[in-house]
Amino acid sequence: MRILWEQAFLPLHAAGLDVLHCPVNVLPVLTPCPAVLTIHDLTFLRYPERFRPERQKYLAALTKLSAKKARRIMTDSANTKQDVVELLRIPPERIDVVYPGVDETFHPLRPDEIADFRRGKGLPDEFILYVGTLEPRKNVPALIRAYGLLHAKGLRRWPLVIAGGRGWMFDDIFAEVERNDLVGQVLFPGYVPADELGHWYAAASVFVYPSLYEGFGLPALEAMACGTPVVVSNSSSLPEVVGDAGAQVDPHRTDELAETLAEILQSTHRREQMAAAGLQRAASFTWDKAAEQITRVYREASR
Repeated sequence: MRILWEQAFLPLHAAGLDVLHCPVNVLPVLTPCPAVLTIHDLTFLRYPERFRPERQKYLAALTKLSAKKARRIMTDSANTKQDVVELLRIPPERIDVVYPGVDETFHPLRPDEIADFRRGKGLPDEFILYVGTLEPRKNVPALIRAYGLLHAKGLRRWPLVIAGGRGWMFDDIFAEVERNDLVGQVLFPGYVPADELGHWYAAASVFVYPSLYEGFGLPALEAMACGTPVVVSNSSSLPEVVGDAGAQVDPHRTDELAETLAEILQSTHRREQMAAAGLQRAASFTWDKAAEQITRVYREASR
């Protein structure tokens, strides 16, 4: 249905527009007006083996074609801009980096609100949180192995909560829990509704996002905006998001991830420092700023 809409019906609706903005990688092949394209990431080119073949082929072919047709291209990060230049052979001067903002619903909560939420969800007072789709590039098995190293060191006070819907190729995640004898210590609450997400972030002791590749990494920004210390991969766009406010680790080194988590979890002072720095960092990502940049892109594309 998406392909039918993009390629058959959308061109009919776009006739006569000053600018058509397609926000998810693909333009109609027959675009009847100047077009702006947003490319969020090129995971399907960086890690093609981690996608269903039919989806990977469609995205790869249509994104390449769309990028060549678009008047202007927007990316969520400088890292993705570099990927577009390198993998799609697009001149950098046609690409604008527009960082997303963080929604106002993500903010620190009062201690009594957090306590009520934990009680309602049956959560402990302290826990480690991951939020994201269960799919290969999110590197969740490595997180579970790192958590197993924490257990081996005797640090068993903090359960690991892996929240998010099942995407694809997720069986290894659950197998990793069993291999590391962590059944009951790793919790899977499933998909988290948008109106609850801020409470999950605020209730956690630390948020960890060891993804191998992200076009931006919005969960890390949302967690910082809630006043939660953040640990992310030092790869792709994630360093752009957290800057010096979050801890960055090699996503391929489970020992480094375990050591970083242990240090943060055992130091109240470190967590307080990271929480304050994260709030300040998150405040610099606003939708007003993004809207101003997008407006300029539309004007350039319509000339």
